Amino acid sequence: MSLRAKLVVALLLGSLLSIALVGVVAHILLMQRFDDIVMGDASRNFRGDVVSYYRTYGSFEAALRAEPFSSFVRRRRVALNVVAGREPIDIANPDPPGEPPSLSIHELARQDPEAAVALAPITPATGTTGDPNEANRSGGRPFHPPFHFLLLDADFRVVLGAGTHKPGVTIPPQDRTHLMPIRVDGARIGYASLDGVIHYSGPDIDYLKAIRQALLFGCGAATLLALGLGFLMGNRLSDPIRQLIAAAGAIEQGKLHQRVKIRSGDEVGTLAHAFNRMSDELERNHREMQVLNQTIQQQADRLKETSIRDALTQLYNRRHFDEQATTLFGQANHHDQSLAVMVGDIDFFKTINDRFSHATGDAVLRQIGEILRINTRPGDIIARYGGEEFVAAFPETAIDHAASLCERLRQAIETSPWHTIHPDLRVTISIGLDGNRTLGTLEAMLHAADQRLYRAKRSGRNRVCFT
Repeated sequence: MSLRAKLVVALLLGSLLSIALVGVVAHILLMQRFDDIVMGDASRNFRGDVVSYYRTYGSFEAALRAEPFSSFVRRRRVALNVVAGREPIDIANPDPPGEPPSLSIHELARQDPEAAVALAPITPATGTTGDPNEANRSGGRPFHPPFHFLLLDADFRVVLGAGTHKPGVTIPPQDRTHLMPIRVDGARIGYASLDGVIHYSGPDIDYLKAIRQALLFGCGAATLLALGLGFLMGNRLSDPIRQLIAAAGAIEQGKLHQRVKIRSGDEVGTLAHAFNRMSDELERNHREMQVLNQTIQQQADRLKETSIRDALTQLYNRRHFDEQATTLFGQANHHDQSLAVMVGDIDFFKTINDRFSHATGDAVLRQIGEILRINTRPGDIIARYGGEEFVAAFPETAIDHAASLCERLRQAIETSPWHTIHPDLRVTISIGLDGNRTLGTLEAMLHAADQRLYRAKRSGRNRVCFT
């Protein structure tokens, strides 16, 4: 998986989990708050009914003897509706057609389930206690009393048991921790306790449904926004990384000068800045290395030249000549080509040193070396073999043609302006030549050429002998 994909997935997962967490927490807090409001309203109404019930009859005992609490609540609700400008409640038809709804059975059930049961007819279709109008308004949902209230007197004896406690029973101390005191004119007349599971009314359920739909819509919109921002931020965050990868790939291919745009001052920007510095340093080091390599190569070339050339004449030395001439001999035998070798020796060189000095002798050697270089072909191998002796190998050259080349060399040496070195100086060379590869080795050919050199010396010097 690419870095961009990982960043996008990480951002999306983080956003979606955050949205889900916010939605769950918001729903939990909403339900808790809604339950607190519903229970608070029910508790206040119930205590209001109890206070009115108590004030009307002076005590709970007198009130229970005179009238059941449910009957009192029903009458009180009718009176409250009249005071509020509503028509009195018809128990058989609580909501006449065309009139605004009167007090809901759920509102009454929040104060006392006994009153709710007394006011709610039996629904034959389900066999449960329900309010037909509430069922109609709630889409056919059956009625369930939302709360059960336990009513105690000042001595913690049960007045209304909410279907779970017998009247007159004293509540033990461990069950009194969550009781709500009920006061009349500052005096505590009893306690009330909420008991049971919350069952919401039809309007409550519709309201909660609308809230849930709003939460879902908000979470959906937030999810879409998270998707868009995830892709946008993923691309934005991964773009510098992709540039760094591309630049690193270019450096790997040898393109050392790379620049990455620095768009931020965060860690990615710091990395890009460090990469640019590294690229500059690599390029500078590469240039220095190229210069150093060039210097080393030049020094190596010079060292190689020094190792294969004679320091005085700048011709090849004997070792290099033996290596190269041996290679030429092998190639000539392999391809059945002509090869001629030459051995030359300066005439009376010892006399030159003795008469004119060794410095003059060195000048003569240098001059002959220059004449040999100028008057031979690029493929020919010319070397100083030692002292005043010179050798040459002429590849792909027949003996007659090689003799002509050597004759030109002899004449060039003889006619060279030696007087520029010393007015009385005269220099000649004797040359022996061989082109017989059938002798079997390069050494044998050189030996044959050397024998012809001595023949030239004995014949009067300053000549080429090849037969």
